[in-house]
Amino acid sequence: MKNKTDLYTDEEANLLPSGEPFLKKWLLDPTRREYYRVDFLPKLNTPPQTYNLFHGFAVPAMEGDCSPFHDVLWYVSGKNQEVFDYIENWIAWVIQTPSKKTGTCIIVKGKKGVGKDTYFDAVGRIIGDRHYLTTAKPEVEVFGRFNSQLSQLLFLKVEEANFETNRGSEEQL
Repeated sequence: MKNKTDLYTDEEANLLPSGEPFLKKWLLDPTRREYYRVDFLPKLNTPPQTYNLFHGFAVPAMEGDCSPFHDVLWYVSGKNQEVFDYIENWIAWVIQTPSKKTGTCIIVKGKKGVGKDTYFDAVGRIIGDRHYLTTAKPEVEVFGRFNSQLSQLLFLKVEEANFETNRGSEEQL
């Protein structure tokens, strides 16, 4: 968001291949879009002159066989129907109502090779890179000072999180 003076100052050296100033041509373009507000409004009506940072999911909704997902989730949930149903409903909530926070996080602890990454990375690929982050460095990418990218996330996967040694991060999460 810039005022006109700052825009001119920042863009004065930005020239087109013809040598013409880009800004001059852009300002005269009748199809130019202008926004006065930037917001993250997943699946919500976007007010006029508001740029919505939500760009949809990477994979559109479609009918199909979900049994491979269910098979992996069955092992991730420890073959416990109550845990299976909770995780499946939690993921469904994130996808069906992305404008509302769940108010909870899922912590999965299990043996290597069970399928934890397989399942949750597949969910992340459906949501897409703009709105999904997987990290093994939560102290930097999640709890660090420069984490504004988190405001556009719908799904965050923290690998190897150790809250036994870092209780402060547990509260932030």
